[in-house]
Amino acid sequence: MADEETTPNPFANLEEAKQIVAARRGSFNEIEKIRAYVTTYITGIYNGTDFQSEESVEKMITAVVKMVNAGQLQTANAVSAYLSQLMYFQTGTRVAVSAVDRAAIVDVRKVDPRVEYRRPVVTVYTALKKGKSFDKAKQMGLQRLIGMAMTDIQLSKMKQSDHILRKAKVTRYRRTLSGSENCPICEIASTQRYWVGDLSPIHSHCDCGVEPLPKGFPAGQVIDPEKLSDINTKVADFKASAGGTITMKDGTKRAATLKDLSFNRNSETGVLEIGWANRAHTAFKPDTSDMPDDDE
Repeated sequence: MADEETTPNPFANLEEAKQIVAARRGSFNEIEKIRAYVTTYITGIYNGTDFQSEESVEKMITAVVKMVNAGQLQTANAVSAYLSQLMYFQTGTRVAVSAVDRAAIVDVRKVDPRVEYRRPVVTVYTALKKGKSFDKAKQMGLQRLIGMAMTDIQLSKMKQSDHILRKAKVTRYRRTLSGSENCPICEIASTQRYWVGDLSPIHSHCDCGVEPLPKGFPAGQVIDPEKLSDINTKVADFKASAGGTITMKDGTKRAATLKDLSFNRNSETGVLEIGWANRAHTAFKPDTSDMPDDDE
């Protein structure tokens, strides 16, 4: 969840603020359940594919596309309900929620999904040609499949959010964090003001949400300068103490970037704590064998 203590609170009415926090939490939980269900389903379908025949591959692709499309539509409906409820809390005016435009949501990439979801299969075959074992090649394909599915769901979430905000004539929004662990890029993004029309995931597996900026927020680009300063200080200090380098699989080293780090919200103190990222939260997956454990 986004940090309600350190983020500027424009809601003078405490009960109103509590309602918004509860609605935000409910929306994030609902969408996370959709993502988890889609991941479990397509993983099962994928693992049951032998990759020895075109018929088996086609059957897998058909089932995956249907499930991802269903997840996209469910996510879009969840976003519509949440943003409409949120704007009612903020303004007292209800935004009429029309039926989700199926074509706009499932075709968010503007690419034939059957072509798109053949890419993990290509990943498998390419890895085999390069000498990888079948199990390793299949695992690489699965990672790509899940990443693509989660990105499609997030793109649909952003697409529907943009539609609802435009319909309500909202021009400014903020990004909201969705969990106790977030990458520094998203943490930084949550301190900024954005214009409607700029909605897009920040990185692979990004699951941030959005909220309209009501009256009362600063008019400038940075809406939470104190949090931004805290983040920049923690990143600099961590890089300095940890050496600031990543060891690659070939033994070479490179400077760590924001994608290699992660912020965790201490459940007892609410303080932001920084460490090496869980690789599920970033598109980049370096060799982390020499990285310190989180509790070291």
